[in-house]
Amino acid sequence: SIPEVIKKNPSAHFLIFGYPDVEKYKNMAEKLGVDEYVTFSGRIDYEKAGEHIALGDIAITLKLDVEDNGKLYNYMACGLPVIALDNYVNREVVGGFGFYVSESTPEAVSSAILKVVLTPKEILQKMGEDGRRRIEENFTWDKCAERMEGVYNKLWKKT
Repeated sequence: SIPEVIKKNPSAHFLIFGYPDVEKYKNMAEKLGVDEYVTFSGRIDYEKAGEHIALGDIAITLKLDVEDNGKLYNYMACGLPVIALDNYVNREVVGGFGFYVSESTPEAVSSAILKVVLTPKEILQKMGEDGRRRIEENFTWDKCAERMEGVYNKLWKKT
């Protein structure tokens, strides 16, 4: 997706977190001719992840496994609007505070990124702020524990 985005918006820059195989992805970026538009962080301390995430304007998560997308909460908690795959879990978490792609193809993802780039900064900032509030109101450990306690209490009363 990155070459297509760069072709249409040469001021874009991608910050890619994570490991392993950083060298593999650096080589891939070089072969695609986009290495000057990409920064690879490599492994970062989890405690400092928020500082790194907050450097971005948007976050992209394309996890295919709907049960394993914990980074989505972190991105939103940092006040970033997100681009995520369109599935029921992501819709439940993100709501209207992000952008969705129907499939994880270079064409669909680059199209979504370019749509975000054309979105006024004020709208993106509001989406990020509202998304952060959504996480704080619904998805903190305390809020999740409250919901679990409610479920357990209902089940306990039935027995």
